[in-house]
Amino acid sequence: MKMKHILIVEDVENVLRFMCFYLLVDKYQVSTASNGKEALEKIIESARASNPVDLLVLDLKLPKLSGTELIDTLNNLNIDIPTVVVSAYGKDQIRQVLHGKKHELSLTKPFEPEELKKAIKKILQNKTLLEV
Repeated sequence: MKMKHILIVEDVENVLRFMCFYLLVDKYQVSTASNGKEALEKIIESARASNPVDLLVLDLKLPKLSGTELIDTLNNLNIDIPTVVVSAYGKDQIRQVLHGKKHELSLTKPFEPEELKKAIKKILQNKTLLEV
């Protein structure tokens, strides 16, 4: 069975490493990007290489192309990737910023590794059920 490909988009290095470590331990294929523009390029490259991104873990506040701008760009390109938004904003502020934007779940930083793992597992299981 193919490993699920997760792209983590985070501009804070220690947070990026933290998430990578816990997802690699769980045997996911992990790619990273430090800004929205780089993430968009990796999403397109991965699709062309027949290794599409199965799930996006996305910070909202990013250089070059914000998380919300990346969500909008993916929508405009008809690229549908389940997304977990991670942000230091409070829950109400996240809800307000993401109003009307496609995402599956959001986590407020700081969060425990188990919260991220649980969110990812839930989304990937639902995606697999929908594909069957």
